[in-house]
Amino acid sequence: METNTLWLTDTGFQAQGTDTWETQFLDNPMETLFSYCAKETPDIPSLRYLIQIANIFLETASSQSDIELTRAKKAIPLDNAAQESLLASVPLCEGTEQVTPQWLSLMWDACNGYLRSKLEKEDCSVEACIARYRPDLHIAGRLYFHLVENPETPYPFAFLCTYATKLGTEIRHMPLKYALEEFKGDNERLLHLMGSLFKASGESSFISSLMESGELFSPIKLTNGEAYTFLKETPMYRECGIGCRIPQWWKNRHFTSKTNLTIGTKAKSLLGLDSLLSYEVSLQLNGQDISIEELQQLLLEQDGLRLFKGKWVEVDHGQLEKTLFQYLELQSRLGEGITLRQWMQMQQGNAEDAFLKKVLAEESLGIEMGTWLDQFASHSLVNAGSIAVGEDFKATLRPYQGQGLSWIHSMLSMGFGACLADDMGLGKTIQVLALLQHALKQGTLKNVLLVVPASLVGNWQKEAAKFAPELKVITLHACEEKLASTDCTKEALYITTYAMVSSRKAISDTFWDILILDEAQAIKNPGTKQTKAIKALPCRNRIALTGTPVENSLSDLWSLFDFLNPGLLGTKKQFSMISDRLKDHPQRYALLRSAIAPFILRRCKTDRKIIADLPQKIESEVSVHLAARQIVLYKDVIANLEKAIAEVEGIKKKGLVLSTILKCKQICNHPSQFLGIPDFKENASGKFNVLRQISETVASRHEKMLVFTQFQEMTAPLAAFLETIFKVPGGIIDGKVDPKKRGDLVEQFNSERYIPFMVLSIKAGGTGLNLTGANHVIHFDRWWNPAVENQATDRAFRIGQRKNVNVYKFTSQGTVEEKISALIESKKALQEEVIGSSDGESWMAKLDDRAILDLFRLEKEQY
Repeated sequence: METNTLWLTDTGFQAQGTDTWETQFLDNPMETLFSYCAKETPDIPSLRYLIQIANIFLETASSQSDIELTRAKKAIPLDNAAQESLLASVPLCEGTEQVTPQWLSLMWDACNGYLRSKLEKEDCSVEACIARYRPDLHIAGRLYFHLVENPETPYPFAFLCTYATKLGTEIRHMPLKYALEEFKGDNERLLHLMGSLFKASGESSFISSLMESGELFSPIKLTNGEAYTFLKETPMYRECGIGCRIPQWWKNRHFTSKTNLTIGTKAKSLLGLDSLLSYEVSLQLNGQDISIEELQQLLLEQDGLRLFKGKWVEVDHGQLEKTLFQYLELQSRLGEGITLRQWMQMQQGNAEDAFLKKVLAEESLGIEMGTWLDQFASHSLVNAGSIAVGEDFKATLRPYQGQGLSWIHSMLSMGFGACLADDMGLGKTIQVLALLQHALKQGTLKNVLLVVPASLVGNWQKEAAKFAPELKVITLHACEEKLASTDCTKEALYITTYAMVSSRKAISDTFWDILILDEAQAIKNPGTKQTKAIKALPCRNRIALTGTPVENSLSDLWSLFDFLNPGLLGTKKQFSMISDRLKDHPQRYALLRSAIAPFILRRCKTDRKIIADLPQKIESEVSVHLAARQIVLYKDVIANLEKAIAEVEGIKKKGLVLSTILKCKQICNHPSQFLGIPDFKENASGKFNVLRQISETVASRHEKMLVFTQFQEMTAPLAAFLETIFKVPGGIIDGKVDPKKRGDLVEQFNSERYIPFMVLSIKAGGTGLNLTGANHVIHFDRWWNPAVENQATDRAFRIGQRKNVNVYKFTSQGTVEEKISALIESKKALQEEVIGSSDGESWMAKLDDRAILDLFRLEKEQY
């Protein structure tokens, strides 16, 4: 699938890129959208979906018989059937979590606004305006056929033909006989009005007879047989340009009779994908439940409309007999039940079992989830307070985090792999640590393997020590010899990296109780050596953590599920075939979503239930591992400090300490900054690695970020690096940017155009700017004065911000950065001294030599 460059956003949609079609969307989004309604489009799922909305809008507009009279004043309604169809057709792509009934209303209003503006500006008919985008559509005539129920017998229906006319400022539907008076003496206009009627009479003997008798010009009564004839012909009337207003029960009937297969009706103790689900087979006639005896009784009636339980229904012998056969066959063939795996396959429109494959092909057979299965799929069976972590866990879980803990525990106990896909900042790490703490407390903890990007090892170590201090954490050593001697069967959390899994036999030879992947999008490419090695690891339970929406890509989704629950989405080839069918049958997206829903728990910060429980500003200190080159350079600098510090005093000592801090900060940022060379390779810096992970998640949600650094020389390298991730340029504000240009950059960043990031030097951009277009803030290096950092953060976290703001403060593990951060956090007096100083660092020169060396010394090896 192509990379998506058209995003669904909370206010509609937005394009990015430089291709012709992308720039057209940037310049004139609605005009460009409608122009694609009748031509071949790029294979972009979000674009196909937007075109589907525009096409349904145009089709609905063309069916309004009074639109030529009302023109720009007419608001085209979005009916329930169209809304349900569009909600069922939402593709799996970037931004689809935005699609709600409210979002559809917003898009529909935009379509109405666009058509209204075109009709106000241009002197053309509505049909001519719509024909520019859909030449195949024709505006319905001004005539309407009405059919309503009438309590009298033997004429239980009433029929009336009306035409739309303008009376003052109002549009009224009048009986057709009044048209003879209105157009008296103007045969041309009368013939134009009656054109669709002449066309219908040529196709229908029923309408032809009413015209010949003159009954068509006044209200008349109909028998149920005549009404049945009329209802069956309504599609033809519409093709002739006549609107039809008919009873809702006829509109709602998709099949006159059908068999319903309801799966998962009763509570089950599931244990794996091959667990049997209960089922019920029932019969329906025009939406009403009926018994087999009642269906057999209806087979004795003639075809047509019949009153059944006080409501009109259609009796169709051919369909009734087919329904009865389906019912009896299902009862005899399904036996004890359907497995969860089979249900999943059916939801994807696929089945290995020959009988179930035949069942899927039956359009008149309804398949739905029973009460219990629906609750299982929506996670509502999980009680948020069912798992207690105890006092040994040093954090209080928010309600949604308690639900996440209970859900993961429930999924593992049933033998399923689970994907926790909460938004960044909602605490996936703490939910997993709570799960392990609970297992430790219950005496069920065994060997757990956590696989993370190398840059996040330190963060997990730090979080585990902070929240679950009793949990034993073992970081698997990069040295193969040391790793080989490590006992990997202890009751502990073992941490390793993706790179090590594919190269260390000691890891692949161990059977793990739980295998956890953090940043699980790392296995999205099923063909890589790394992904294959991860999936081959022997384990009992599997958990995937990701802040990137897992539904953004069908291929990514398959690879993730191939890890979590192998075989659930079939083979890669089978799933590719399913994906191809979705392009032509987008309404099946809803079925695929319901199939994967039980195994994914995703909470978004846009969810009001979550927002009510969250602070508006979510601050995290991100502990970053140094890369190998950084460790060497850092140790060299500290060795030089050890040699020189005993020989200096006073102002020289202060200068030595401050220059060493500067060098260490530069090394922690990137070796190239310290060495003064232009080659800023990503893998040479732990901070660059972590910045990529956060930025990829921000990009996947089409959001914006600010990156602050105290070093002006780092702004350009950071911006260049971020551009490789976001695929579009961002902005830079540093001391070299003049005030006029700075104002222009701020305005562009906060506009509707997608400028994904702004890199700022903290002195030039830390105060006075309004950058509420961003809801992610990264302090790439630390300015130890909290007041200065808060002022910088407040460029995004201020009046006008509509979202929660995530703040990430990078500190390199085991270095002076981490130690100073911990000191300032723990000592209020020191905080006050830091806040009172100009640079936030001078206080360090007042320490004795041993304290200074302890502060700078690299405490532990980086693995």
